[in-house]
This record gives sequence, C-alpha cells and structure tokens, in this order.
Amino acid sequence: MSRFLRCLWLGVAILLGAGFPASADASSAAASPRPSAAVSQPLTILAYNIPFFLESNSSGAMLNLMQEVGRRVGVTLTLEVLPASRANQAYRQGIGDGLMPVLVPRLAEFSDSYGATVPFFLKREFAFVRSGKEIPTTLDQFWGKTIGLTAGYKYGGGLREQHELLIEEAASDTANMRKLAAGRIDIFICEEYTALSLIRELGLDNIVYAPESPLAETEALLILRSRPGVEELAQRLKETLHEMRADRSYSRLIPRPNRQEGIEDSLHLSPYPPSFRPFRP
Repeated sequence: MSRFLRCLWLGVAILLGAGFPASADASSAAASPRPSAAVSQPLTILAYNIPFFLESNSSGAMLNLMQEVGRRVGVTLTLEVLPASRANQAYRQGIGDGLMPVLVPRLAEFSDSYGATVPFFLKREFAFVRSGKEIPTTLDQFWGKTIGLTAGYKYGGGLREQHELLIEEAASDTANMRKLAAGRIDIFICEEYTALSLIRELGLDNIVYAPESPLAETEALLILRSRPGVEELAQRLKETLHEMRADRSYSRLIPRPNRQEGIEDSLHLSPYPPSFRPFRP
C-alpha cells in the first residue's frame, strides 16, 4: 500500500509540474500586450510655436501633455517647436515623424504625407475687444472694423476668404494682443487659452470677450507620417488621451490660464471623429 501511495503521489506531482508552464503561458496571454517594436520607436514631432501651449522645446502646456502621453504609451515623443510656416515647410520636406497642431480644414494640404491622425484639443476661437466695445459674436458684426489675425494661422470658416473684411496680419499673437490693447485694431481673433495667457502675461486689464460665444470650433490634430505600425500607435495615443481625460490629468496639464480657486478647468478634448464648426453667419 505504501509503495502504491508513493507512486500515486509521484504521478500527481508530475501532472501538476507539467501544468505549471501552461499556467504561466495563460497568464502571459492575459497580460496587456506590449507595444510592437515599430510603435516603440522614438518620434520627433514638429510643433507650431504658440503662446502658452508651445513656448519652446522645453516649455508649454502641450509639450507637457504630449510627454506624459508618450510616457504612458511607452514611446519617446520629442517636440521641436518652430514658427508655423517653418514647421509646415520642414514636414513637407520629409523632416520629422509628425506635425502638430494641424487643424481639420488643413488636412487636405498634407494628404500625401500622413498615415494617421490623433485629435487632442478643440480649438475655440473668440473675438477679443477692448473694454466698453461691442463683442462681436456673428460675422455680420465685423463689418467696418479692423480685425487682427496672426500670420500662418488657419482660421475657422474661411475667415481669410472674406475679402470685404478689414484684416491686418501680425507676426505673432503677442503682437496682435499689444495692438488691440493700444487701439491699433478693433478685434483680435484668437484661441481662448492663448489669449487668456497673453492677457495675464502682459498685465492687461482692458481686454474682454464672450466666453459663452465661440466664433468657431476646430479640431486640432497630431498627424503622423506613414510608417509601419503608425495606426497602432495612433490608436494607443487616442486611448491614452481619453484615459487622461477621465482621470483629470489632462486638465491638470492644460489648465485654464486664468484659473480661479473653485472653478473647474475646461476639458477641451473633443470626441472622435475630428469635427469642424465654422464661423456663425
């Protein structure tokens, strides 16, 4: 009997031992898949120089956001911040792995040079005026007034194509905000966070806008050059951005520039697919 029991226990041990590798394989299969080698390769992203969002290669809210996204996905994202026109030209010449922020209306210009897009911000354009002046919320309120736009930027609804409007272009948002404050232009069309950061930075107290009445809303995208694994990478970036929105890290990295205690930050990360709402008629 004792010999029989020893054989029985030996058989059980062999069976259990044979099962261990299978169990380990099942555990590995259940784990989250690692990104492919193509997805994990470092990327250089050309980025437009925009106050608050992308100040330089080492500062800016969007820089902080994309670095955190890359950390979570497991890919190194290096942003090279350039004036918009230079960034566009360099990307068209084959420099860099991606370009941002590209607005939906401009996608056609890069149709032969990208393989995937990642929406990451909803650009909301407002009319900024001096205190005491009418704040235009529709296009017909622009007639007869001098409107400041920034060179190299694309504006919603084909604003530049409205040839009857009196438009003055400046080299930067900062220059336009100074012109508005000095009374050299009547209206400055600008993205909300950018304008608010400039008002704070320049110490202005005579600039107002209607935060409940955006003139246009346009999806801002990261476009990624075609390469093996680009669609997988784009999907992982999208999923990570949504996770960050849910855990509120997105709003901590891109807070409203005029944030006040007790007021919740806006989360300008709009849903997919990319959308575009033009200027109101």
